[in-house]
Amino acid sequence: ALLSPAGVLDSSQATSTDEVSVEDIEEYARWLGMDLENEKDLWWIAEEGLKADVPAPWKTCEADGEVFYYNTETGESVWDHPCDQKYKDLLAKERKKKTERIEAEKAAAEAKAAAEKVAAEAKAAATAKVSPSKAAKAGGKMLTPLTAARVSPAGKSAPKAGTFADDVDTTPTKSPAG
Repeated sequence: ALLSPAGVLDSSQATSTDEVSVEDIEEYARWLGMDLENEKDLWWIAEEGLKADVPAPWKTCEADGEVFYYNTETGESVWDHPCDQKYKDLLAKERKKKTERIEAEKAAAEAKAAAEKVAAEAKAAATAKVSPSKAAKAGGKMLTPLTAARVSPAGKSAPKAGTFADDVDTTPTKSPAG
């Protein structure tokens, strides 16, 4: 519907865009579709939208106390600010960025927890002591590092430091006397 631009407001008649009330921000945020409780970090979008200048070729008009916007090139009149869609789109974009950031932080925290668990398990495994009798029950292979200080089974020479148990046969053998 085309409305007459007879009530075109000049900049001195238009309301100040420098200061907007919290109530105005809440109302516009709600109109944009913002969750007032959970998206307070995005309120800047509503405030910016309320302060947005009317772009050319649009003019702010008033009829019977109601503000509308008139396009001087096309003759189109609309009730919503010509930039409203821009702020709805900006809200959608910022929501997406926020969701992606939260998901990335969650994934990073999960990866850190998994790495800490693996490190703790590795540390526990490295410090665990396996006795030769348990190694024999596990197929004759010890799975812990051996050191020169370890006593080898009778009749066998002690392995060099840094040798791993899976390199040494720990199957119990009979002593030469027995």
